[in-house]
Amino acid sequence: MTTYRTAAATAALALFMIAAAPVPQMFGPVPAAAQTADQLLADQTPLKSMDKKALRERVKALKEQVDSGNLSKDQKRAVRDALKQARAELQSRRDDSEATQTDQQAQQTQQVQSMSPDLAAAMNDTRPASTLSRKELRSRIRTGMEAIKSGNLSNDQKRAMKDRVAEARTELKKRKDDSQTTQQQTETPVKSKDTQVTVPKVEASQVMADKRPASSLSDRDLRDRLNQTRAVLREKNADPATMKALRAQLAGDRQELRSRVADKSDTQESKAKVDATTENNTAVDIRTTLNNSDNNVIDNSTTIINNTTTVTQVIQRQTSSDKLSQRDLNRRIRLLEKAKRENRLQGHDLVIAGQLIIDDRRVLRVRLLNDRDRRRKYFQQHRGSFNLGINVGIAPRFDIVAAEADYTQIEDQLIAAPRFRPQRRYTVDEIARDDQVRRAMPGIEIDTVTFEFGSAELAPEMVDELENVATVIEKVTAVRPDEIFLIEGHTDAVGPDDANQRLSQARAETVKAALADYFAIDPASLRTVGLGERFLKIPTEEPEQENRRVTVRRITPLLTGQVQ
Repeated sequence: MTTYRTAAATAALALFMIAAAPVPQMFGPVPAAAQTADQLLADQTPLKSMDKKALRERVKALKEQVDSGNLSKDQKRAVRDALKQARAELQSRRDDSEATQTDQQAQQTQQVQSMSPDLAAAMNDTRPASTLSRKELRSRIRTGMEAIKSGNLSNDQKRAMKDRVAEARTELKKRKDDSQTTQQQTETPVKSKDTQVTVPKVEASQVMADKRPASSLSDRDLRDRLNQTRAVLREKNADPATMKALRAQLAGDRQELRSRVADKSDTQESKAKVDATTENNTAVDIRTTLNNSDNNVIDNSTTIINNTTTVTQVIQRQTSSDKLSQRDLNRRIRLLEKAKRENRLQGHDLVIAGQLIIDDRRVLRVRLLNDRDRRRKYFQQHRGSFNLGINVGIAPRFDIVAAEADYTQIEDQLIAAPRFRPQRRYTVDEIARDDQVRRAMPGIEIDTVTFEFGSAELAPEMVDELENVATVIEKVTAVRPDEIFLIEGHTDAVGPDDANQRLSQARAETVKAALADYFAIDPASLRTVGLGERFLKIPTEEPEQENRRVTVRRITPLLTGQVQ
């Protein structure tokens, strides 16, 4: 039986045991910061078993003890050794963490490298969605989804790829909405037919069935067949063999039509020289006036080199560049350049040809610069006599090719009203980005301008390919200096996208420089944009002249948001 005295003794014993027990056993471990130097040194807990938080607290506590100045020499040495060991453990863990991150990055890089080229390109493509074409956006979405489903991506890579795909989808939707808005705007036309460049639906078999030689067709029939062929090629709804045959037919018809246009231009120029009393303000009349000026010491009506002149005759004659007309300089350079490309010149003849080309280009550049000064004077004096119906009449349905049109057609194209009345102002970037908005203004395609190999430099013999278009711009800006023209650079699909983008921009800039350097055109009236391979006339991965072009449009109504 428990007595009062026995219970008291038991209680006293329990209190003694509580007082004697170590504090950690009753209330948990003492925080490192609150421990004395002896307690810290007595703690034999293995450093590797501590988590990072406890280890950092131990380092902090040991450092405080070292800095306190209350330790004996032996204590201080022991605490410093413990601090050094704790710090070494922390650094080891940091090194391990960095090594793990490096291994993960290397693994991710190896995963990307092990992917197909398309998937690897998708992972490395960080361009903003707003800079991509619709084709590139769709490709990003497709390859991005394939990468996500491949199982080769880390969680972080998956999240980044999902964000990129979502951004591409948002951009595509935005452009679709913009396109629908533009289509609604086309419901208020300015005496226009179509906003889209279309031709009656025709099948490839129908075009192929037309076996008539190009030389037997009238100009109108030849143009119709060219438009039909281009439409079929654009739709790409025929087998490869038929597409190849159609492209060959296109090249033949194109050459025949352009030859006729060039011959008619020569005939008109000859007639203008005979009847110099009539001034219609056409390019022929302007050129005739300039050629007949006192400053022009060479009679450009004189022709020494024509279509029947051979390379051998040119080499034998070696006529001095100063004695040739501007037309003959152009013809001789092109004749010799063609012979060089076809490897028809060797030895001494090749050396002579090279020197003649150098001399001809030097003289031609000087003549062109002199012509520019005379053109400026001419347009300043005659601007009051130019009768231009800018923004008047029915907008042409088609963009036309400069080499297949005469001066009057080119002028009508560049002064025509837009194909739909603008509902607001557009920036140059908006016009460049949206093919439908840009094509609201009729354009002139120039695909006969060639550039020196491997560069965007324009050879001087190519400048005359710009003359008809340049003359229209000179006349328009003489009457209305605020008019703005857009020069678009296009390439075919051969080569990398980014290289084609840069090349198209460089060549658009080169054409702008040629127009400003050799004609009476203020560079402030010209804008440029490089569109690369985004808007192919003929969808093909092969080299195609139709796709290598520069297009010129008057975009003032789009910039101002009104038809003046």
